[in-house]
Order: sequence, then structure tokens, then C-alpha cells
Amino acid sequence: MRYVAGAALVLVALGLRLPYIGLIPRFTDETDAVVLALSVARGEQLPLVDTDAYIGSGFIYILAAVLALLGPDPVLPRHVVLGMGILSLGAVALLGHELFLWMAYRVGGADAEGAGVGRAALATGFLAALFVIISPVHIVMNSRVAWSHATTPLFTTVGLWLVARAIRTAHGPSLALAGFCLGVALQTHPTVVALLPGCAVWVVWHARGRIDRRWLAIAATLGVLGAANLVAYNIQTGFGSLHAALATTGAYQAQQAEPTDYVGSLGLELGGLARLLTGAVGQRRGDIVPLTRPDVLVGAMLAAATLAYTVRRGPSLIPAVVIPFLLVAPMLNAKYAPLLNGRYLMPIAIVVWAVAAALLVRAWRSEHGPTWPRRLALGVVVAFLLGAPLASFVDFTRAALASGENRPYFDLTARIRGAVRPGERVLVDLDLGGERFASGRRGIGTVEYLLIMDPEPPAVLTGSAVDLLEALDAQRGGALLVLLPDARRTIEARFALQAIEPAPVNQRQRIDNAGLYRLRRAPR
Repeated sequence: MRYVAGAALVLVALGLRLPYIGLIPRFTDETDAVVLALSVARGEQLPLVDTDAYIGSGFIYILAAVLALLGPDPVLPRHVVLGMGILSLGAVALLGHELFLWMAYRVGGADAEGAGVGRAALATGFLAALFVIISPVHIVMNSRVAWSHATTPLFTTVGLWLVARAIRTAHGPSLALAGFCLGVALQTHPTVVALLPGCAVWVVWHARGRIDRRWLAIAATLGVLGAANLVAYNIQTGFGSLHAALATTGAYQAQQAEPTDYVGSLGLELGGLARLLTGAVGQRRGDIVPLTRPDVLVGAMLAAATLAYTVRRGPSLIPAVVIPFLLVAPMLNAKYAPLLNGRYLMPIAIVVWAVAAALLVRAWRSEHGPTWPRRLALGVVVAFLLGAPLASFVDFTRAALASGENRPYFDLTARIRGAVRPGERVLVDLDLGGERFASGRRGIGTVEYLLIMDPEPPAVLTGSAVDLLEALDAQRGGALLVLLPDARRTIEARFALQAIEPAPVNQRQRIDNAGLYRLRRAPR
């Protein structure tokens, strides 16, 4: 029966994640990571870090292996993330199962297993996984976008499950494997560092007299091994990851309309967690749903209740991990809109869902007070916790499809493929995408990315109008220009352009107004 239930959950998860995986959300700077992975697959470089120096290159090598095996495809990396997102659901189920056992043994003693605890723990795991399955942020971000950070919850959840299991069962090998998983998690994104101190202190305190100290040393060693490439990079560069992270944090702060102090960032973080827990994502990326909306208030109460319970009655691993994370993360970041930045809080949200599932199952099994009113109330709570995120996800998906998301980019790329001649260079207007405003670096725009991922890609240059003028001055051979109205006007001041298809009448700087051009004659 458990296998049937597990298979059903996987099918539901795939049914929510597979449709529109290439269209929603719009391609971000994941394109940079995928192009780097393609370079690795071709044997052109072997990086120690991702496109951002504060992230290790482990995920890049996973993508590279898949691209080398199956060939370039613009949506394939998202399927890799989908697979890792599905695996994370199993990790969530294991964590929920383990946390219920912690609570049962804390309350019922060593003979609690005989009182149906095993079945209840299994139900807890399934319910915890279901909370994650219907999370809009987990669907859209952690199961689609080809970022290293999208995979962080997989490794943090497995690591925390193994830590809890190791201490409960006094099993040293589980602790060692937990160290490795948390080390890998650290290289997926630096925010994991906020999880580690509390977790380490908790392990050292509870391992006394239960686990041989040698396993602690092995776990620490494997943790370093899990992030070995990131460690090597920082040794070579004098903490280059730290400098890059600080620079990005400064850039994020500069993007804010008003400077945000620590207290303000903490408030944004807690509000973001409340929205994430009940899927209040709005209709567009970056939407901030008001804190007074009922589902957000329920999310806040859910987080507060689960944390308060674990502080008073355990498992104490949860507050030891969650509280330091919530206090440290605002020092690094003030961006917590559920999409796209709910990813920063997803490892913590998963822990809250797992504890909430354990508490709901315990309340369902309780023998105190009348049974049917309590179970009816619990059924209403669970229905709301599942229904609100699903409704939000459907609302967001409809709005995203109406806006087009990636469809205009695929359509424009198809037009380019139909027009480009053999050996012809494609010059792409930078305003179609490519400038990374957070870091200031030049990235791979969506149109350029789709062309690069062709089996036989043309030579592509993405640049501003000035960059394209310089390229045309030095151009030998033919060139196909892909221009929005502003760049077209700038280039026409020096070159006569021939429209390959009817030129856009609308002069707005939008992708559906991009035109394809060739030079008509020599420069004026």
C-alpha cells in the first residue's frame, strides 16, 4: 500500500511540474549556468565554481554529464532539476517520518512503536511530501529553473533527516553521510552556512555517550569533501567566494527602492516565509501578497506554532537549525518575494511542513476529547493548507500563460533559424536580454541561449547598439541582425538596413517588436 501511495504522489507531482516546464517561468540567468555546463561537456573547461564564484560547480557537472549523454537542448536542464525536485519529495517524506518518531518516543517512551507509531510516521511522511508537492514555489522554482540553488532543499533535507536518524538510533554511518550531504548542500548556495552552526552544536551535544567521537570527525571530514571544489577555489583565490558573495549582497541592496536595515530585512524574511508556506505567490514574479490576507496569516500561525512546539517539546534539532537561519539570512539578503526568491527560504519551509505534518497526525490520533469534532477541524485545516497553494498556483499559471513567458522567445528564435544563412553571424540586441543587473556582468540572453543550444548553432553576438556597430565595422561576411526599435534606429544612422520580413509597426521595446535585418549597402 505504501508503494501505491508513493507512486500516486509522484504522479501528482509530475502532473503539476511537467506541463509548461519550458515556458514557465521565463528563462533567467540559468542560461549562463547551462552554457557553462555545455562547455564542460565539450571538454573546454573544468571550473571549480559556478557562474557565481560563491556557488560550487557540482551542479554544473551534473548538467554537463546529461548534456554530454543526450546532447544540447534548451529545456533538458529543467528536466534535470525536475528529477532532483522529485527526489527531494522522498527526502521530505523521510524527514517527516523521522520527526514523528522523535515526537512519539519523546512522549510515549521506548515501547511506543507497538502503538501504531510506524503507520502514523509513514502517514506523516506522505503528508509532509504532499505539502511540498503542491507548493507553487517548489513547482515553479525548485523543480524547473536550472539553478544550483534550486537543488539545495534536496541536500539539506537529506542531511537533516540523516542527522536526526543518526542521533535517535546512535548510528555513526548515518551521521557521516549527513556530513557529506550538508557539504554538498553548502556548495549549492552559501545560505546553507546559516543552517550549519546550530546543526553542529546540536549534534555534538546529543552525540555524547551515544556515538563514537570518530564518527564526528568522519562527518566533518566528509562535509569538507562534499564542498571540496569550493574549498579549493577559495584557497586559490584568497576567499574569492566570500568577496563575490559580499559584492552580490551589496548589489542586491542597491536594487532596493529604499535601503533596508537588519530589522526591515528580518520582517521581509518572516513575511516571505508566511507567504511561502501557504503558496501566496500572486500572479506575477515579484508580487508581494499583503500580510493581512487570510492565507498569509495562516502561514504565519503555522510557522509560529510548529516552532513553538519544537522549542518546548522537541525535536530540538528543529529550533537549533531554524532559529539561527532566520536570524542570519537577513544579514545576507533582503529579497524574499515568493517568486523568484522564495527559494532562499525553501529549506526552512520544508522543515516547517514536516513538523506541521507530524503535529497534525499526532492530533488526529489523539485520544483526548471527542473524536469527530477534532478530526473534522483537522480535515478543514489540511484541506485549506492543500487547497490554498493549489488555487494560487493555478492563478499564477493562467497569468503566466497569458503573458507568454518563454513563448515569444521560442517564436523569435524559430524566425531566426528560418532566416539565417549558412556561415552567417547573428547579432542580437542586448535589450532582448543578457545584462545581469544584480551583478553587472554580461550574461547569456534567452534568444542567444536558444540559438547556442541548437545542434548546429550559428555564431552569435549579443550586445548594445554600440557593440553591434563595432561588430559591423569589423564584419567580414554576412550578418543577420535581431533588433528592437531603439537599436534599429541607432544602427540605421550609419547603415542602411533591409528588413527580412515586414518591419514591426509598433515602436515599443518589446520582444514581439523585434525585427530581422541585413545590411542593404555599404556604410554611409
